[in-house]
Amino acid sequence: MKFICLGFIAKSTQQSLSEEAGQQMMEECFAYDDEMRRGGHLLGGEALQSATNAVTLRIKNGSVDVTEGPYSDPRHVVNA
Repeated sequence: MKFICLGFIAKSTQQSLSEEAGQQMMEECFAYDDEMRRGGHLLGGEALQSATNAVTLRIKNGSVDVTEGPYSDPRHVVNA
């Protein structure tokens, strides 16, 4: 079985970090990636574009419905 793991930080939060804090956060993420890779649990990783470039795909009546922009249904938003 394979799983996907997505790390996300809100743009406003990212912008509010100092350069040092942002660098530390990235180093911690890379260290975790390395640990998962050593354990054979990480197949790969890629950076995604900003959520402002997102599209949402849904199956409707047997065909794919494409909605421009990120999915923002408030029922699925998690506030951290």
